[in-house]
Amino acid sequence: MQKFFFLLLPLFVAHLFSCSSEDNNTVVTEPVSVKVSFSGFDFSVVPDQNFATSRASAAEAQVTCIAFKVFDENNKELYAENKTKGENENFDQINCELPAGKYTFVAVAHKAKTPSNGAADIASPDKAVINDIILYKSTYATTMSVDITRGEPKEVTMNFGKRITASFMLRITDPYPEEVDEVEIIIDPDQNVGTPNQYTFNPSTGFSFAKQSYTTNFYKKNTPNNSFIDGPMISCFLTATEQVVNVKVNMKDSSGKLIRTRTFNAVTLKQNCTTKATGYFFTNSVSNGYTFDTTDDEELSYAF
Repeated sequence: MQKFFFLLLPLFVAHLFSCSSEDNNTVVTEPVSVKVSFSGFDFSVVPDQNFATSRASAAEAQVTCIAFKVFDENNKELYAENKTKGENENFDQINCELPAGKYTFVAVAHKAKTPSNGAADIASPDKAVINDIILYKSTYATTMSVDITRGEPKEVTMNFGKRITASFMLRITDPYPEEVDEVEIIIDPDQNVGTPNQYTFNPSTGFSFAKQSYTTNFYKKNTPNNSFIDGPMISCFLTATEQVVNVKVNMKDSSGKLIRTRTFNAVTLKQNCTTKATGYFFTNSVSNGYTFDTTDDEELSYAF
């Protein structure tokens, strides 16, 4: 028995040293430095009324807020940072540290009514909400799969591409009556009116989760040259690349009294495009025909 014990003792001691050695050699993953740049906004400019599209910076694309979040493979949030133009240095860049692994980077950039309204709230890689009273045309979102390797600093450029909104512009060719002080445009007035968090969307597609009503009010005192001649524009999220909607336009005086109203039925809106309605509004000689120009990322002409 004693002989058997002495034979096992060296093996036991060797095992203890082996365990101690393994413990001392355990590798702890150090955070990796990651630099994220935001760029590649497809932004339409209008030189001499001829549309052109260029790859723009965040400032050139007229966005004022950027929200950024990192999610791991289990959709657990690991990092978040918001940027506001004029308040943060290097508005279009973020520096962070992440452990090695596979991640989904999510970014939303948009123009806010005021800086206090803040950046978008990104809940997950497939859900975000803009907490603002109005949705501007300059709204972008993107997601990106990123692998971080231990010991290798990473530089990532997130290109936003085309805006994710659709827009409707009203260009009236007959004169506005002097008493018109307010133009109210309502997209799909009968669809889910008063939906909470109406500017909720999927960052990977830019689509809303359900059809709903969007309303924007324009006031003469807030317009350039105290006139609606340049054409009020409303923007919204769609549930697909293309969506057919009804658009109601109300003309009101300074007291809110309705002067004239009109509903345009079966209007086609497209993501990252503007549907421009052009024609007489206040006279009786109004055509009900529609014409469309499907130029990519520009305007859809619509005559009435």
